[in-house]
Amino acid sequence: MSYPPVFDPQAFVLAVLVALSARALITRCIPPEQPPEHPPEGSPVTKAKTPATFDLDAIVEQRREAVGGDDIVFTFKGETFSFPHPLLAPDEWKEEVAEAGVGDVDQVRAMLGEDQYDRFHALGGQAGFVMLIVQQVQQSLRDEMADGRPTRPSTSSRRRPRR
Repeated sequence: MSYPPVFDPQAFVLAVLVALSARALITRCIPPEQPPEHPPEGSPVTKAKTPATFDLDAIVEQRREAVGGDDIVFTFKGETFSFPHPLLAPDEWKEEVAEAGVGDVDQVRAMLGEDQYDRFHALGGQAGFVMLIVQQVQQSLRDEMADGRPTRPSTSSRRRPRR
């Protein structure tokens, strides 16, 4: 019996890029009919004619600060492990993960690298455990609103008062 993959790296990268693009368009675009006198201090957008000019160095640095660095770091059984944050990972790493296969074991092995994966597995770690981290990263990206704050829970997840 074949199980569907738990982690689809192409879908993950695409979802992240869509979220970032939407965020950039919503929060960083300067409408051409109302340009501000001066961009806010530290803004990745510089005053320019249509279209807005984006300071990619500043955007990447803001994202790096927002996610806590270039790597996702976790501990298991007192040992520390890490893998690149998918938003900031080198293209070569993304290609290795994408080419690793559809199984989560192959993907996690590619994400951590052979040495870390072997050490993690020797401690009793399972690929599914790392996938829990990946799911949390994906969820946090989906929950992030355009202004960088977490979203409010949907009304369907809250109890409504009875009338």
